[in-house]
Amino acid sequence: MRMLRVGQPSTTTYSYSFTFTYGGPSFADNLGATVSGTNLAITFKYVTGP
Repeated sequence: MRMLRVGQPSTTTYSYSFTFTYGGPSFADNLGATVSGTNLAITFKYVTGP
């Protein structure tokens, strides 16, 4: 298990500034993420408000 610091500059620009634990493909699927090699593209579908 590894920690990813989302929001820091990298080959991919993230607009998120929180950390989360990436536990595996199943974890990524739950977040609607796409894992490609060492790159992690995440599309969060969470919204704020009612």
